Amino acid sequence: MKCQYCDTELFESETVCPRCGMAVEETQPTVEIVNEAPKKDKGKIFGIISLALSIISIVFGTLFGCCCNCYSLIFNFIPTIIAIAGIALGVISVILSKKSGFKNIFGTIGIILSITSIILMIVLFIVSVIIAIIGNVFNLVMLYNY
Repeated sequence: MKCQYCDTELFESETVCPRCGMAVEETQPTVEIVNEAPKKDKGKIFGIISLALSIISIVFGTLFGCCCNCYSLIFNFIPTIIAIAGIALGVISVILSKKSGFKNIFGTIGIILSITSIILMIVLFIVSVIIAIIGNVFNLVMLYNY
């Protein structure tokens, strides 16, 4: 406790300041009420976009990979770029949410689904190449037999 007139340190039991002789008044501690705005999850929107991109990538990658065997490399390129964008936005989402003090499930699921989409497109491309090779070999065998 300090004297409000001369700033001398006082004991709690003193009622008169030994330095200036003024009476010490009990002061109530002031309590500040701070109104904080609620925190916003800055990464949530990126997480939702990441999740949407990963779903789009899986749908189009599967459709193009299954339906367009001869051109699957070309048609898998676009969904792969979409999946990579989904991974990037998912990572940004998770980082921003962590800085804001939130856990972002959308960004995490977006990353997982985008990686799954890329793996799926690689598998579909390999399968389409194998089918093309088998088809060509079959055509050669049939051509040779006639």
